[in-house]
Amino acid sequence: MEQQTFEGTWEEILLRASELRGRRVKLIILTNETSSDASTDTLDKSLQGRVGQVNFQPSNLDEDH
Repeated sequence: MEQQTFEGTWEEILLRASELRGRRVKLIILTNETSSDASTDTLDKSLQGRVGQVNFQPSNLDEDH
């Protein structure tokens, strides 16, 4: 059985009603956030305290690697 994934707001999914009519579907509610409700944090705020904290293993790499 082929599966397709559609993701979007309820209104966006409803736009596909004619395509989905008569088919079995599974609806999973992801979160309460929508694009208008989403946090307005900028990337620098989201990454605050994380930038520059990268650890590589093994830590004993020589100049050839």
